[in-house]
Amino acid sequence: MTVSSRHLDEMEATKPSAFAEASSAGPDMRRLMIATFCGQVSEWYDYGVYALVAAQIGTHFFPSAHGDQSLLAALAVFGVAFLARPLGGGVMGVLGDRMGRKAVLVISLALMTMSTAAIGCLPGSEVLGMLAPLLLVGARFVQGISAAGESTAAITFVAESAPAHSKGLFTATLMSGNSAGFLLATACVWLTREILGDAAFDAWGWRCVFLFALPLGCVGLFIRKGLKESAAFTRLHGERTLSTTPLRDTFTSGMIELLQAIGISALSFIANYLLVAYLPIHLAAQGFSPRAISSIGVAATLTLMLSYPLMGALSDRVGRRPMMLSACAFFIILGWPLFTMINGASSASAFLCAISYAVATAAFISCLGLYCTEYIDKSRLMTTYSLGFNLSAAIFGGSSLWVFGMLSRLSGNPATPAIYLGATAMLTMISILSVRKRQQ
Repeated sequence: MTVSSRHLDEMEATKPSAFAEASSAGPDMRRLMIATFCGQVSEWYDYGVYALVAAQIGTHFFPSAHGDQSLLAALAVFGVAFLARPLGGGVMGVLGDRMGRKAVLVISLALMTMSTAAIGCLPGSEVLGMLAPLLLVGARFVQGISAAGESTAAITFVAESAPAHSKGLFTATLMSGNSAGFLLATACVWLTREILGDAAFDAWGWRCVFLFALPLGCVGLFIRKGLKESAAFTRLHGERTLSTTPLRDTFTSGMIELLQAIGISALSFIANYLLVAYLPIHLAAQGFSPRAISSIGVAATLTLMLSYPLMGALSDRVGRRPMMLSACAFFIILGWPLFTMINGASSASAFLCAISYAVATAAFISCLGLYCTEYIDKSRLMTTYSLGFNLSAAIFGGSSLWVFGMLSRLSGNPATPAIYLGATAMLTMISILSVRKRQQ
């Protein structure tokens, strides 16, 4: 079935302020935004905590005479979640198209909460031997399945429920929850370490930050269980126009849309991980102090968090497609020059690069999810969108840090990953341009 959709770059709208728009959205929309935003914070708190205490996890689950080997083993397990995401995208997508968006939101948050708390409770290898790392891998796999469904279900739900003239504002606001969750995780790790001290934190205190996920998740689940299913899904279900075999249809009639979703999503992972994960490594190699690196990282994350709703609101005026193409052009043209400015430069140049990258990344990611929901066939929307987005996460996101490191090592230039960023932006631009306006 072909269902009509249109790009808001072809739509005229008058945009009120974000606060006025939220106030006039109605109680159901406000409850939906609270539920999805809090869920995003909780999900990405859980997801981010692992990366922040990877050293402690490596010590307790992969003991080695060489600390680097323990850390590398823990980081390898971190990557397990990316391998799980295509499976999670397919399963959660089908559930979303068959059972509804609300069901996926509840299931994904419950899985993430339980698996994160389980990591905090797992005995180390000194108690369980080889079973301990296997259970850790299992918990990370469940986290990957959960993360695969969370973002796509939340964006689809909000996109189907928000007023037509402010869909960009509402869906982009959800992305701020990702940054807020990571900042919350950073704050909790820092505060727990300050209270307990380094020795106690390394011995057992690191488990506390995983257990904090329980109250966060319970609050999110309580709010989400009270949601009403989106009117768009209810209407499609009532009209019996939803696909009964969404996964099969995605790989047959929807294959072009699936490939487009993979290509369009690619830039979001490369740009985001280059900014939040590789840039600190690059700054350290250039001799920046830990304090300067932390300051630049926090500034970039805050810029992302604050820019998402602003860029989303802007997309309601100028359209998703022009915003995304402009971000691609920015990374193709300026990605390399900005990154090379950091080589031996001052903190001011590093701040300029980080903030510029953050604004461009926010401009792209704020439009990504909504753009996908606008061009993908509504009869299998969740399946195609979720599978495409999460296949891209596995292909591009899961390999990103390894590719960055190899490019830097082979070229002898730590700024070389910016070329990979530009190439990915070109792939994404081609994918966006391949999308044609769908007709009724």
